[in-house]
Amino acid sequence: MAKKRMFDFAVIDSDNFASLPIPAIALYFMLAMNTDDSGFASFIKISKLYDFKKEDLEILELKEFVIIFEDGIIVITHFYQHNWLDGRRITPTQYQKEKSLLILTKQKKYLLGICLADAKREENRIEENNYGKKFSIKTGEKNENSEETRPKQQIEEENEKIRNTKKEITKKMQIINNEKETFDDPL
Repeated sequence: MAKKRMFDFAVIDSDNFASLPIPAIALYFMLAMNTDDSGFASFIKISKLYDFKKEDLEILELKEFVIIFEDGIIVITHFYQHNWLDGRRITPTQYQKEKSLLILTKQKKYLLGICLADAKREENRIEENNYGKKFSIKTGEKNENSEETRPKQQIEEENEKIRNTKKEITKKMQIINNEKETFDDPL
């Protein structure tokens, strides 16, 4: 881990950054100061040292300043915009599994692989819909919105929306793949 980190004024002077609450801003700086040479840090470690709340991290994720992985590891999305590191002095990250899920755009911003991010959102949406469709969670009784009671036209409309969403995901994947750079030479 480096002893020095820099911050790109274009990122931290943006309206998006200025709209963050003060605890989220402080968390962003502490995470960025504690990253490895690829922009990865442990929220669990930082939260215990400095008593940050998970809500602050979720705000940073919502505003696209960090990407959160399930195991408590985060990555600063603008890491390579903030820092230029000499390739001869970079220590490879220990979070290779998480890094393999990311892409680096031409603007030097990390993004979660588009198909993974959209698949995750779609999975959550379908899961939420399925819970409410056939049975009420509280009572266990059949719900009026179950497929058995909904008109076929409504079901077809929902299926059409799903097909359109898949088309949009495919288009986004093509755009991202055109902007994609390799991690072997991020600079």
